[in-house]
Amino acid sequence: MVSKGAILLRDTGEEPSYCLLPFLVGMYEMQLGHCTPSFFIDSQKYINEKFAVEYLTTMEKQFRVVPIGKSITPKQNIASYDEVREIIDRSNGKIALRKCVCKYGNDLIDKPCKVTDRREICMEFRDYYNVTIRAKMGVPISKKEARDITDQNEKDGLIILTSTMQNPQFLCGCCNCCCGALGMVGALPRPVDFIRSNFFTTIKVDSCIGCQTCSKRCQMNALISDAETKKIIAIDEKRCIGCGLCVATCKSGSLKLKNKEDQFVPPKNFDDLFELIIKNKKVTSKKEK
Repeated sequence: MVSKGAILLRDTGEEPSYCLLPFLVGMYEMQLGHCTPSFFIDSQKYINEKFAVEYLTTMEKQFRVVPIGKSITPKQNIASYDEVREIIDRSNGKIALRKCVCKYGNDLIDKPCKVTDRREICMEFRDYYNVTIRAKMGVPISKKEARDITDQNEKDGLIILTSTMQNPQFLCGCCNCCCGALGMVGALPRPVDFIRSNFFTTIKVDSCIGCQTCSKRCQMNALISDAETKKIIAIDEKRCIGCGLCVATCKSGSLKLKNKEDQFVPPKNFDDLFELIIKNKKVTSKKEK
């Protein structure tokens, strides 16, 4: 079951232990070496029709956004778990680089990513590192290589998505045209309610030059433009997930990323997160019957 990516083998340094894997991010990603067009199509159908319901009825969200480095100013008080380079530095040298299974799967059905031509963009740490290296689905990389890849992900316009924990198991470069989780959230009227983030974007209307670079990079369609001038006139707070993609390339400096008033402190690790998910899981009406 471990070799098939159905359960997780955890190397604790003592007796090996095992635990269930979530479907996302977990069992689905572990099928990279077995992914076929039919498997990918079936997985997407399951994500859209079944997994989405379970995810959206779980009060404790499993994914969170890490803002890109260039969108954060030195004056901002930012926790280490919201700083991508700190996450990499705390990996204890265990960093695995692997292909993005979502982009790889879309390639198989002739729907290539619209954001980037790169495929080796996802990084895994700790237990997921061990699984990836053991299964030969990825290769070890240095901290410097990890930072360079993250920088390129940011330049390409990919959202940095990770698990809702202080010491995450992965860092993904995501887009709504490929990523099942991000596409699912982006299709909703209020994406901000279904993905964790400690930041939001603000706009200084008077200084916007209407270049529309930010609108092209926004994955959530959160920027509202004037039809004639093309200038950004408002931010849809229901749709902004605080990724910072728009801020980093704003030529006029009109867009700023700010800390939310109520800062969310994520669970420390894998165990704490899933204890919260189980504790806070809403019961669907079907199950109640």
